[in-house]
Amino acid sequence: HFVYMGGIYREKGVDAAVRAFQGLTQPVRGCAELHLFGHGDPSLIDSYRAIDGITVHGNVSPEVLRQFASSRRCCGLVLYEEHPRYRLIGTNSRKLYEYLALGMPVVCTRIGELGSFVERHDVGLTISSIIQQAEILEGMTTFLSDDELWNNMSLRARILMQQPEMTWEHEWNKVIAAGVLPPSKPDQLRRAA
Repeated sequence: HFVYMGGIYREKGVDAAVRAFQGLTQPVRGCAELHLFGHGDPSLIDSYRAIDGITVHGNVSPEVLRQFASSRRCCGLVLYEEHPRYRLIGTNSRKLYEYLALGMPVVCTRIGELGSFVERHDVGLTISSIIQQAEILEGMTTFLSDDELWNNMSLRARILMQQPEMTWEHEWNKVIAAGVLPPSKPDQLRRAA
């Protein structure tokens, strides 16, 4: 199953993912499904609901997503487009980390540092930062055609996300160590939270 989380808008790459999914051919397509989690353009969502094999779930809680992912083999779609806002993304993508923590390998655009992160850890396939239906289709086909690749990347994703350096605490400690925050008292931090 393929999973997209985020705003359901054409400019978010979801339409290219839907068209790529529709381009899957038998026998590769088999029982493949595309699951869209999020809200967005109502007319677009209605059109996707009419397509066989696509389910629009709307916004769901993290627990619902965990249950969904634990009951089936999934691949996450990280489709940030070539846009100045995303070029500076670094590796700051909650969506990417959520997919990986759930054991989902990814099809990810090479934007910011995301592509090199995915490639370095061998947890997914990367495509151009200019979202193209053909590249998404190729990534989907590759995963559907190679169970060993899918399973190995899924295992590496779970192992990666269990490493101490993948915690929020580790990242926060890097911010503190950088010395960019003014000194504060513990009670000020509690009030801010």
